[in-house]
Amino acid sequence: MYTTYYNLELFKKILIIERTADTSLEIIKMLNEGNIAPFEIQTMQIKSNDLPQTAEELCAWDQVILNNIAFADMPSGYDEELNEYVHTYGGGMLTVGGMKEDGETANAYNREDLYGTAYQSMLPVEAIEYTPPVGVIFLVDTSGSMGGSSDSEGETRLDYAKTGVFAAMKVLSPRDYMGIMTFDSVEDKVLDLTPVTREEEIIKALNTLTPNGGTTLAPALESAYISLNSLDKVAKRHIVVVTDAAISDKPDDYEGLIKANYPNVTLSVVCIDGNLSGENLEKMQNAVELGGGRLIQATREDVTVAMREELCAEAIKETVYETFNPIVYTRNSPLVKNMVYLPNSSSHLAVQLDGFHGTKVREGAELILMGDYEVPIYAQWKYGKGTVGSFMCDLTGHWSSEFINSIVGRTFITNVVNNLMPTESLRPSDIKVVLTEDNYTNEMSVFSTLKEGEKIVATVQKMLGETVLSELKLGEVSVFESKQEMHDADFYVLNPLDASSNYTRCTFVVTKGGVYKITLNKVNDKNEVVDTYYFFKSFSYSEEYLSVEQEVEEVVGEEQNTPKDMLVLLAAAGNGSFIEDLNDRATPFEGFVKDIDKTFDPRILFLILTLILMLLDIAVRKFKFKWPHELIKQWKENREKKQ
Repeated sequence: MYTTYYNLELFKKILIIERTADTSLEIIKMLNEGNIAPFEIQTMQIKSNDLPQTAEELCAWDQVILNNIAFADMPSGYDEELNEYVHTYGGGMLTVGGMKEDGETANAYNREDLYGTAYQSMLPVEAIEYTPPVGVIFLVDTSGSMGGSSDSEGETRLDYAKTGVFAAMKVLSPRDYMGIMTFDSVEDKVLDLTPVTREEEIIKALNTLTPNGGTTLAPALESAYISLNSLDKVAKRHIVVVTDAAISDKPDDYEGLIKANYPNVTLSVVCIDGNLSGENLEKMQNAVELGGGRLIQATREDVTVAMREELCAEAIKETVYETFNPIVYTRNSPLVKNMVYLPNSSSHLAVQLDGFHGTKVREGAELILMGDYEVPIYAQWKYGKGTVGSFMCDLTGHWSSEFINSIVGRTFITNVVNNLMPTESLRPSDIKVVLTEDNYTNEMSVFSTLKEGEKIVATVQKMLGETVLSELKLGEVSVFESKQEMHDADFYVLNPLDASSNYTRCTFVVTKGGVYKITLNKVNDKNEVVDTYYFFKSFSYSEEYLSVEQEVEEVVGEEQNTPKDMLVLLAAAGNGSFIEDLNDRATPFEGFVKDIDKTFDPRILFLILTLILMLLDIAVRKFKFKWPHELIKQWKENREKKQ
């Protein structure tokens, strides 16, 4: 029989710090409804006198949720205590958005409030103003009609298109990418997606554009979509078709492409001095409607302004009021497992939010939920020993009414809170234990610093799940003093944990296999528990003990099934004997071999030596080796001659 266990410590103590009383009721409701192991949740207001002031005091909870808390709301230096609580001790922290009393101004994630603070450095998002990086491809019509007409100065529609593309390039940021493709009778990629900082390459590519042939859009459009979809360094992907609208494609040739790639890639059309009426107008309007962009009819004089406006991306605002379905960015995250999505969508959750705080995901953080342009809605990251998560919306119903009342929203927030929990206890114990096993007997050594009047109270409990089947107090009298029947007990004490050893050691016996919980409490002179340490231990015993019990029942009868009978049969099964008298020192050695008989013939040794000497003499004679006495004699003769 083999038994094992794994001790999964349950972390469920949560402190919710709120700005205003009773604003966390929805969070508590979400966390407690349908949860198998309910959380132990306590709420405090940020201005409360009972608020834990130090990182050590915060360690009484496994996770802290800051519900609509700004840096300005915190007591002086409180962000440093939170930093130590998460980074050093390993606590979890979740920040939740919210507004000030006016309902219009951000309180949490307020950019001015967070700037340069230690609190901002803890978060997986940055509360800053920024423009999402853009990848754009210009599809320039180079058909004959774009070069056939000219103004009084001899410039063609294609010349104006080049000027417009150059002007658009100037409004892009250094983090953006742009590419240039042409379409006429065939498509041609003039410039791959290139960082805007490589301006010389872009201008050189623009100057190569010349009019040629008819006007076929679909092949070039397909190539543009392939290029943009492979670009993973941008948040927004956009195509600008620059044409005079005289395209020969039928709507069926390109509308399916546009629809399949929206909203990942958007599309706009800039019509330069063309005929936007009738069928041409209808085709262009349908195209931009499917692509989520704009149709711009620009004359030669205003084409530069129109192109600049088309790509002048709006910066992410501090507070964004719009209804949207959050997009799952990391599909393999356990936080979004078994989520419900919109029909015909593999990324948009089937629940809506009505606004969010505009921030930027920090490099190295994990983006889980987002809005358009990869604006974070929920992000998290490992911060020191702990984990910090930030939700860019409120959880009071201001923007999140549908979210907090849906199974999707409740499941997501519960998953988030569980994921942010620590992996080991934050509350260090002064009690250390070493347990040594010897068959049934267990010797426990306890290490702890005891003040005057303090003692250690220890118990062993046999567990079935969370149910205590039986309990033994290790500080009580030993089995010898209590006259306890040992063979009937699950466990019993041999040497109690008491003052005689200064609560440093005890010995106890566990006779039945199973999972046991061993708890040690440090108690002061007022019988108050000042420290606790507990651990789980599995005891298992080999199956031969069970087979012996069965054999005893068959051989000697159940009425004679005593420990002695079992040991007699066990010894016999091992070809041994049962020794009842501890003073009987002879029986264990009966049958032992006391002498070892061994013979040796010396003739073999002399024969070997004779062969060696004979072979040595032959070698000396054959190879003219000199014996040592001959070498010495020759050395003396040589010395005398020199003298």
